[in-house]
Amino acid sequence: MDIMQKLKDNTGILSLLLIFISLILLPLTALDIFTSSTNPTIEAFRNAVGDWDKWIFMISLLCLIIGLIYFVLYTRNQRSFFSLIDTTSKQTFIKNQEDIEYYAWKLGSQYEKIVKDKKIELGITKTKKGRKKDREK
Repeated sequence: MDIMQKLKDNTGILSLLLIFISLILLPLTALDIFTSSTNPTIEAFRNAVGDWDKWIFMISLLCLIIGLIYFVLYTRNQRSFFSLIDTTSKQTFIKNQEDIEYYAWKLGSQYEKIVKDKKIELGITKTKKGRKKDREK
């Protein structure tokens, strides 16, 4: 499995990790930059990062924004995928198959496996390749 596939499979976890790390670094750097606190934790952080506190603040703010965007997009795609695949009708599944396969491709290999299992459950043998919108380009 290549690195891009691993990143795609773990987008939700990685975005939460990015948000978590940013939420730890942002208050520490903000307190370091904007106050003259004598708190031992802030002092230890100040001694550890030196003059890099402003850069760490900006990078952690950027990482927080990126992590939030990726998390929102991931959950939106996930919600759309499950709303489309949650059907017992073969006709409805085939009608939405292009979008289902697109969301499965965007979300990762475990979602592609869910699509395969659903096709077996509904008895679908033919598959469409790609989304109609993408094929027209």
